[in-house]
Amino acid sequence: MDFIPRTDGVVTLYHSANVKQHKATICIDGLCTMNSIGGAGVVWSRVHVRDMLQAVHEVDQFDWAWSEWCQKQGIRIMALEHSAVAHVGMHGTWGPDSKKEKALGFSMKLLSQDQQARVAHFLGSKDPGIK
Repeated sequence: MDFIPRTDGVVTLYHSANVKQHKATICIDGLCTMNSIGGAGVVWSRVHVRDMLQAVHEVDQFDWAWSEWCQKQGIRIMALEHSAVAHVGMHGTWGPDSKKEKALGFSMKLLSQDQQARVAHFLGSKDPGIK
């Protein structure tokens, strides 16, 4: 977690391959500045999360609202250049965009063989069957 001090206190461990929605503007030494991020894998500093939650509430599209709030506050929104986590939101509420939510640069080798098989099954757009 040595990357956290190089952020402004908002960083996601998940880098979305959905670059149409979540575009990286610049990547340096493993960290990318993003125009927006979703909710998967986000790490917030205590100060920023407290302030954001006081300012952004009762909205339908919470992640878009907090991304806009960060931009207005001058807080860079960061993502790891290569995802440290996989994403399992492909069957979400965003229709065709949900299918684009795959982790950019995530190494499947980090998972057990059973986990790799489940993720591969899921990324093939099938319900993973996990309860």
